[in-house]
Amino acid sequence: MSGLSNHAKAVIIGGAAAAAIYTAARFLRPSANISPDGPYEPDVRPLLLAIEQEDLETVRALITSGAKPSWEDLKAALCLEHRSEAGAEIVKLLCTAGINLDYALTRFVGQSRSDEEFRDLQAEYLVTRALELGGSPNATTTCVVSPSALSLAVRMCNAAVLQILLSRGANPALDEEVLYLAIKKNDPRMVDIVLAAGAVLDRESFASAIKFNRPDVVSKCLAAGANPNAKKCDCSDAPTVLNYAAQFGRTHAAIVKLLLKAGATGLPELYCDFEGCSYKTKKSGDLTRHQITHSSVRSFFCTDCKYNAKTKATLRKHMRNVHGL
Repeated sequence: MSGLSNHAKAVIIGGAAAAAIYTAARFLRPSANISPDGPYEPDVRPLLLAIEQEDLETVRALITSGAKPSWEDLKAALCLEHRSEAGAEIVKLLCTAGINLDYALTRFVGQSRSDEEFRDLQAEYLVTRALELGGSPNATTTCVVSPSALSLAVRMCNAAVLQILLSRGANPALDEEVLYLAIKKNDPRMVDIVLAAGAVLDRESFASAIKFNRPDVVSKCLAAGANPNAKKCDCSDAPTVLNYAAQFGRTHAAIVKLLLKAGATGLPELYCDFEGCSYKTKKSGDLTRHQITHSSVRSFFCTDCKYNAKTKATLRKHMRNVHGL
């Protein structure tokens, strides 16, 4: 620390002291009212502390001495740059210090949840600035379910951030989870955005649209040339898309009608939707009669005794075998 100014040394020593206090409070007194997510957590990172205090001299000294900036440091600096010259200079210093802009971008996107009542304008600003500073719109993550910034934006339901990434050249064809998640989210706007940007409606998209009961996407797949008689996948025992839709029961009736109208052949197999039951038939009447067997309601009563049955056929059998009628 010999090359630092007295002020910079004071900030570093203060940060170390705060770290010691925080550690003691967390581990020596477990009942202490200090939460990692709470508003009173003392910040123990000298670089972040200096950024929040808009202390340009100390930030420069810390970076010169080898401090490695994190995405949180960049976030704090970006939130300052529009209101102070020091903030803008700090952003430049962090970029020259080798901060991972792609990682910072994905973290900003991952915090951008949005809905009709609340629009995270700060997230949109942070994502835009990270791209302007050199972050890639096709930045990848280590998350299996959201392997790119694009799929993260879809998962966060933030169409504004999604459009920012696409306007900067993000390619949805590079991440198959983008269209899958857009279909799963049941948001037609998201699907339209990623399709317009070049996402491909393939057989997996077709099957996903059926699975998540999206007649609008099924219609788009059929219009794009999807085969209504295709199998769900390449497995030898895979059902046709018609039978795959039919196995969900009444909830997917609209999709079954779309497939039949598009030229799907054969009667769809109808599956019982009772948990654990593997019954299937091609006749709707048989399915209705079967599903009654899962019900606890007995609507048919014997006039000669207290017996009651679930179906009319069962009551007739009772009348014949017991009462000889």
